[in-house]
Amino acid sequence: MSTGVITVFVAILSYKQDIQKKKLETLAITDELTGAYNQRFFYSILDEEIEMADKEKSSLGLMIIDIDNFKMYNEIYTDIVSEMKF
Repeated sequence: MSTGVITVFVAILSYKQDIQKKKLETLAITDELTGAYNQRFFYSILDEEIEMADKEKSSLGLMIIDIDNFKMYNEIYTDIVSEMKF
């Protein structure tokens, strides 16, 4: 194999790894069904915002919305969506 072919192969492999890494990072911080950010993402952003507010000596507001029975809907529709995937 020539050096050029090896270089192209390594570049393609690296590109594919980058795509997989980004997919995993997205799955780690979002709900698969809704695409909404999850608790892990919320806490990481909250920590950053608290630090920024402290640093800038500014106030910080937080609004929490409670969706009744969201877990039930998520479980039902996750099963349906999972069955639809190939």
